[in-house]
Amino acid sequence: MPRFRSAITAIWVTKGRQSREKSAIVSSVVLFGVVVILILLSLFLFIARNLGRPLRDAVLVAEALSKGDLTQKVEVRSRDEVGQLMAAMKGTLEQLATIVRGIKESTDTIATASSQIASGNADLASRTEEQASSLEETASSMEELTSTVLQ
Repeated sequence: MPRFRSAITAIWVTKGRQSREKSAIVSSVVLFGVVVILILLSLFLFIARNLGRPLRDAVLVAEALSKGDLTQKVEVRSRDEVGQLMAAMKGTLEQLATIVRGIKESTDTIATASSQIASGNADLASRTEEQASSLEETASSMEELTSTVLQ
C-alpha cells in the first residue's frame, strides 16, 4: 500500500503542478490581453485626437466661410492630407478676401464717380436754365427792337 500511496501522492503533486502551470498560463494570457487592449485604446485615442481635431478645425472654417465670414485665421499644422486641406482652405480664404476688398474699392470708386457725375449734371442743368432764360430775354428784346423799327 505504501507504493500505492506514493503513486497517488505523485499524481496529486503532478496535477497540482499542472494546475498551477495552467493558472499561470491563463493569468499570462489575460494580462497580455489587457495590455493589448490598453495599447489599442491608446492608439485609437492618439489617432482620434491627431486626426479628429484638424478635421473639426477644417469644418469650422468651412462653416464660417459658407456664412460669409472671411476673418477666420487658418493654421496649417501638418503636411499630411489634412494639412494640405487646411492650406487649400487658407489660400481660398485669402483669395476671397482679396476679391471682396477689390470689389469694395471698386464700389467706393463708382460711388464717388456717380456723386461727381450727379453734381456735374446739377451744375449743367443750372447753367442750361440760365442760358434758356438769357435766350428768352434776348428773344424778347429782339421782338421789341423789331416792333420799334417797324413803327
